Amino acid sequence: MWTTKPWIKNAVKTRYGYKKHHTTGLVVNIIGIYTTPANMNEIASLEAVSATADLPENIHTYADKGYRSANNEELLKRENLKSSILHKAKKVQSLTIH
Repeated sequence: MWTTKPWIKNAVKTRYGYKKHHTTGLVVNIIGIYTTPANMNEIASLEAVSATADLPENIHTYADKGYRSANNEELLKRENLKSSILHKAKKVQSLTIH
């Protein structure tokens, strides 16, 4: 049972819905799915998403920048997975090429 309502407000519009988080293999075969309410942030979902699939150690884990956080980086290290989560700019600093 969800403890949050499945809607999100963006600017003036309120939208009802859910997010589907997919775990896929190299050949884009889906090996895990996790559904959250639309207003739940991706940062809080990575552990549950990775639990939907039995991932082998030392593989790259790709995700969009919504999943990037220090806690999620630590989670991937504990599970012996390589982080390839996209980087995001900080609020006071623009993103630069490394």
